[in-house]
Amino acid sequence: MRKLVNIITILFFLVLPKNLNAESLNCKNLNYNSISKLSFIDINLDKSEQRKFYKTKLKILVSKKKYIENDFKKFFNASIIFNFIDGTNCLVKGKIRITGDWKEHIDTSDVNLKSSIYIKLNNGNIFNIVKFKLFLPRERKSFNEVFVTNILRELGFIAPRTFLTEVSFLDEEKKFEMLFQEKDAKELLEYHNLREGPIIEGNEEYLFSDKFGELFDAENISLAKLVNSNISMKNQDLGGSIEALNVINRFYLNHIFEGNFKEKNFGNFVFPEEISSSKKQKLKNKKYEIIIKALGATHALRPHNRKFYYNNIISSAYPIYYDGMANILQKKNINLNKKDLFLINELIDELKNLKRNDSLQSRIFEASNMRIDKEKYNKMLDQIIDNLKNANLVFNSKGKNKFKNKHFKSFIKNLSLYNNKFVLAFHEQKNIFIYCDVKIKNCYKKDEKLLNIKKLFEGSYK
Repeated sequence: MRKLVNIITILFFLVLPKNLNAESLNCKNLNYNSISKLSFIDINLDKSEQRKFYKTKLKILVSKKKYIENDFKKFFNASIIFNFIDGTNCLVKGKIRITGDWKEHIDTSDVNLKSSIYIKLNNGNIFNIVKFKLFLPRERKSFNEVFVTNILRELGFIAPRTFLTEVSFLDEEKKFEMLFQEKDAKELLEYHNLREGPIIEGNEEYLFSDKFGELFDAENISLAKLVNSNISMKNQDLGGSIEALNVINRFYLNHIFEGNFKEKNFGNFVFPEEISSSKKQKLKNKKYEIIIKALGATHALRPHNRKFYYNNIISSAYPIYYDGMANILQKKNINLNKKDLFLINELIDELKNLKRNDSLQSRIFEASNMRIDKEKYNKMLDQIIDNLKNANLVFNSKGKNKFKNKHFKSFIKNLSLYNNKFVLAFHEQKNIFIYCDVKIKNCYKKDEKLLNIKKLFEGSYK
């Protein structure tokens, strides 16, 4: 197998274009704030990294696994050139790696094996974005993702800036379309006028593993983790990170062991009101889940896809949209809680108002690479409104939080998933970490140094 990979790699690089040097300005000297100014992105790998990068892609394809293993998601040094419609460009040094869960994120029909990639800029930004992903459009339903993210932001929810753009590799003349989407990071919060704070997401560590049977068999025993774990290393933010994980993982545990908040016939992970102390945010969280269902983007409600920003000041979690896989123009048969009828009607009125929002329509037209004109824009809004009007209204019983032991600040990670299941908790009164069984009855002291807390928050504690 190793010889096969080497032979294919050698043949493959015979057709690779040479990495040409481009004279570019420093991005810090340019001040573009609109995506309409961007023409295309050119990604150049250092010569020493080119072979390694493409060899990694080939190893993924010949692997027996259906998914992309983490061992293949290593970063490579690269130069990213942003080219603008006025003929100017700027060069930023950065790192790139393969991204995505499944092998479908590599296009085998393309001679250069174009793929979804994650990019981190080292010494600059584009539209004040430092970390972003370029997805194969098919992996995010193309212009549908552009529409969803723009609509959600217009309705006041957190959604990453997303647009279709042209991309070339290694200075090739041939360009192809990719979906640009910013990463959940500090810049995403700043764009939404939020102070830096904990970002929580479902932990996928055990989902793509054969340790527990088939793929995704461990979905119902997976908790949440902290995305921006570096803020936990700041003394003033440690308590906030622990509080955030306490609130979110409290309900992940309920979902896992009690099933109180996994709605029957809904098939999605809907969080209870207790996730936020603010009454206003409670209603907003409900409205978010309603519009997500109406959009047909319920893939974003799967436990491992859910993301949250936690506001420690008002002790409230804000949902962050991610990976909804919506197909807007397809009719949806959805179930909604009859008690939320006033929120449903409120959303219908807001969506009707968006039909008269020429500025939003223009932004979506540009971001979708002219795929969503005014006619399609209105059709998509009409379909969402129709989904809400024709939803099945049912009564959904509300579960009760079973984990109310006030001595525990945080349920961070399910450490053992074979026999004796237990969680790591933080004892507020004694200020120490302890191991407890899932019913929080038997606990044992466990000292942890501050340097280990980052791993704990990331869900990578062993």
